[in-house]
Amino acid sequence: MRQLQIAAGATLVPPRGPTLNTASEPDRRPQSGDSEPVPAENADAKPEGDPTGAAEPSHKGPSDTERTGEKTPADDPALARPRRGGRLYWLFLAIGVLAIVADMITKWLATEFLQGNQPVELLGGAVYLTYTTNPGAAFNLGSDYTWILALFALCVVVFLTALGRKIRSVPWAVAMGLLLGGAAGNFFDRVFREPAFLHGEVVDFISLFDPYGRVWPIFNLADSALVVGVTLIVLLEFTGRPFSPEHEKKEPSDDE
Repeated sequence: MRQLQIAAGATLVPPRGPTLNTASEPDRRPQSGDSEPVPAENADAKPEGDPTGAAEPSHKGPSDTERTGEKTPADDPALARPRRGGRLYWLFLAIGVLAIVADMITKWLATEFLQGNQPVELLGGAVYLTYTTNPGAAFNLGSDYTWILALFALCVVVFLTALGRKIRSVPWAVAMGLLLGGAAGNFFDRVFREPAFLHGEVVDFISLFDPYGRVWPIFNLADSALVVGVTLIVLLEFTGRPFSPEHEKKEPSDDE
């Protein structure tokens, strides 16, 4: 009986053993957004960026150059230049035509209003408008060989027209266009003006500092176009601006 009372009033004591301190130890359960740790033995098993663990085979096929044996604009930027060269060629021709038209109009005006009249003074005597004709070249050279000068001018026009297709810069298109217009303007005078075919005399009407060309020979707009064109070409060559890609100097590579 006594033993039952002791058993009834006794407090159950849990078995002794290691206790868990749940208050002090952090919760090690994975949280949302946290990545699970990678086992050390598997951390370096697969290379970075290769989820299969094996290198991906290359599926790149042969390029257009390898298939056809011909270069494409992507392989050679020089092949992409013909379109720009075409526009520059038309610019070259347009400038030449403008120079020819301006020369023909001014010569017609000089023939209509200056022929048989006194010179017209401009800019306080710096420029005079005086009508005259010239069967030869500049400074009246070659007056007896007008037909040779006409044929030479024709060859220059044909040569410039063919060469213009290789132009690859605007300054060269302008310079060559002025040369074309100047040569063609005087050529038309030698062909169509009096006294005869291929013996026509060139109309001049601009005189500097003297009404009769005693300071500088009397000239026309075609002559001016030629002088300006040649001056531009000299400046372009002097400043290292090539006429076309074929004339570019090869720059030394970094390996040399």
